[in-house]
Amino acid sequence: MLKSMRRSVQSTFVKVFLFGLLIISFGLWGVSDVFYSAPESQTVASIEDAELDFPTYANQFQATLRQTGLLNAGVEISPATGKFIERAVLDRWALGVALDKEVAKMRLAVTDAELRDEIRRDANFRDAKGNFSRNRFESFLVRQSITEQMYLEQVREAILQNQLIRTLLGGTPIPQAQAKLLTQYSQTFRASQVLEVLATPLMQIAEASEAEISAFYTQNPERFREPEKRTVALLSLSLEDIAADVDLEDGAIEEYFEANRAQFSVPERRSIERILFPDEASAREAWLALENDMDFVMAAQKYANQSLEAVILGEITRENFADRILAERTFGLELNTHSDPFEGLFGWMIAQVRAIKPAEVPDFGSIRATLEAELRQERAADQVFDYVNQVEDLLAGGATLAEITADVPLPQSRLEVVMADNDVHSSELLRAQVASLKAKDDRQIFEDDAGGFRLIELQKLAETLVPPLKEIGERAREAWREDQQRALALQQASLLAERVNQGESLIAIAEVTRLVLRETEPVNRDGRPLSTNAGNTQPLFLPEPAHLGALFALNPGVAVALPSPLGARVMVMIKETVAETSLETQDAALKNQIATETYFGVEEALRARYPLQSNRAALNYLYEFLNGGSTPQNG
Repeated sequence: MLKSMRRSVQSTFVKVFLFGLLIISFGLWGVSDVFYSAPESQTVASIEDAELDFPTYANQFQATLRQTGLLNAGVEISPATGKFIERAVLDRWALGVALDKEVAKMRLAVTDAELRDEIRRDANFRDAKGNFSRNRFESFLVRQSITEQMYLEQVREAILQNQLIRTLLGGTPIPQAQAKLLTQYSQTFRASQVLEVLATPLMQIAEASEAEISAFYTQNPERFREPEKRTVALLSLSLEDIAADVDLEDGAIEEYFEANRAQFSVPERRSIERILFPDEASAREAWLALENDMDFVMAAQKYANQSLEAVILGEITRENFADRILAERTFGLELNTHSDPFEGLFGWMIAQVRAIKPAEVPDFGSIRATLEAELRQERAADQVFDYVNQVEDLLAGGATLAEITADVPLPQSRLEVVMADNDVHSSELLRAQVASLKAKDDRQIFEDDAGGFRLIELQKLAETLVPPLKEIGERAREAWREDQQRALALQQASLLAERVNQGESLIAIAEVTRLVLRETEPVNRDGRPLSTNAGNTQPLFLPEPAHLGALFALNPGVAVALPSPLGARVMVMIKETVAETSLETQDAALKNQIATETYFGVEEALRARYPLQSNRAALNYLYEFLNGGSTPQNG
């Protein structure tokens, strides 16, 4: 969601790459933690004289939760997720500050007119006639769960980044020959005819002698090696288990409800209609007509050339209203009344209220069970870090898992011995963590998919052995047969390819041999098809990735035999298409490539020039009240 939101505000020059780089850079910014003694400190992070305070960080943290669909969605925010969002907020703020400082030195700026024009140019906000649609704009903000001010800052940041890249690149000339060559290389698509020659058990293969099987076994030992087996001790510490052991004091659920009443409540909603006028004179003329009982939609059509669809904003809450001036005017109106003409962010307008739904607060009894479950989960999330810290301290001291379970009062923890590598019942995450252990007594602590933690200790690592031939004789014989069948299929394909190269038609050969002949979709050197397959239920038939090199090395009409997963294939290149691109497109492709490399360099330089310092104690404190519903005192 963050990425799609970012893409909609890109300027033309950086549309292809810039915001993708910004999202990728989350987590790349070096953060040096500075530990303060007072968690009540207002400063969460700083860069030189710029400081990120509690309210700003809290708003951005919660906005990011909304944008990712995690806020008020009944989804458990795991510690790892919380840490990622924390880092994303800090990185985004740090990048913005660093860019602001750099563009200030270069005296780059964005005027209100440039900001407005950039938004109006966005195709996402245009109606069927190509005009800017305030309704579409506000709907976008609601869908993205961001305020108008946040969006304006993102657009401003994008324009400044564009200016910075342009300034750095200056008048860098784009070599036309290289641009054309690059485009032609990437936009050349080839299609082929493919004749399948299957390796099947029906192929006549002579029985192998014992000497042949022995030689085959000796030459291919890795094909018969037994998979590695690892025995690990697994300590499971789940949030569900901890939550079941949480003791809730009297009145805790009621207090939790009061502290989070807004989360469970539905705010007042109003159905709003709004006419957006080209100028003040039109707005005042329409207002006089409305005062004389003209219908609102008729006034919109007559004085603003707006249809009913453009007039209706729909059901909106005050908090989600993008235009704060419009919000104040409409939420101060009586039902079925219209406002005076006023100037909002995007021009003169008149608004009216068609329906009002009052705020709704759920009955405590009806959601008590939900409240209790959420409170237990939150308390469990707090406790799990305490347990993990104790476990890590004991691990650092050399304690075994058995000693850890004896020393730390882990609630309903489970200590078990499992064979994880070959255990189909183990999760993919667990198998991957077990595979990372290298030697006996190696340990790994990690967060599981449900937000709990697991600690594994490698107790036994079985050697990966190649069984003796006498134990796997039939298996070796079957593998030898498969190789012989594949070799025979490739031999047959080579003979058919030679016939094509001597002038026979591959289509005619397919009819005589009754082998399956298919035509691949045109693809480029990266394997990207020219067709989008839109609306088709059947998947595209594409060449094997391993065959792309051979396809682009062939001359038209020339056949080649290639091994395939099913045996072998005869491939003939039948068509080459170079997708048409304008000189502007060629220039843009090469320019974007240069700009991408430039931006990575700029980001590295900004990280070095403007190091970020974060207040770890304050961040931990803030994370607690953001997830627990309490508000920190003295800040």
